[in-house]
Amino acid sequence: MNKKQAELQRVAQNLNSEEKYAGFDDSVMQAAQRQAQAVLDQAKQQADELYESLISSKRTDPVAAYRAEAQTKLARESAAQKQENRKKLLVYRRQLVNALFAEAQETIEAYAASSRYESDMQKRLANFSEIVKDSPVTIYVSSKDEERLGALARKLYPNCTVKSERSIHLGGFRLEVGRVRYDETLDFAAEAEREAFLTRCGLHVE
Repeated sequence: MNKKQAELQRVAQNLNSEEKYAGFDDSVMQAAQRQAQAVLDQAKQQADELYESLISSKRTDPVAAYRAEAQTKLARESAAQKQENRKKLLVYRRQLVNALFAEAQETIEAYAASSRYESDMQKRLANFSEIVKDSPVTIYVSSKDEERLGALARKLYPNCTVKSERSIHLGGFRLEVGRVRYDETLDFAAEAEREAFLTRCGLHVE
């Protein structure tokens, strides 16, 4: 093989080598481009999803704020009206009960001024004899009954102490033995009857 032929063969080999590597380069570039495009597509999809999420969060009913404000205002007004109605019902109930028991109080006061009252109180005082025995006893009465009920109490319990108490208005007595106090006042009986009446008549205010 002469020099010219050798040179031609080398050039041919070089050409074949460049074509081979040129194909390899193209394959690598295409793969890289495909991978880059996949990354871009994924990024675009994520961006679209994020944008849609943001837009969805901003989509609101144009009258929602006004409706919510109106509902809140209505609820406040309803609560205030309910409270006002409750106050009126409480006042009405008190006036009604007071009117009903005004006549009853007059009857109680007339009874407390009668001789029967003294007789009844004497019997009630005597009912505590087994409880009192020889124990120290204090009897609380209204100021108007201090003299007459005090006299009855001292006959039954010579060592008793009789005291007037401002909270007793209608009559009767409270008897205290040690730390135990028994309420036999007409005030307590009248209040118990008042509460019983409210329960029976259904005049409850929620």
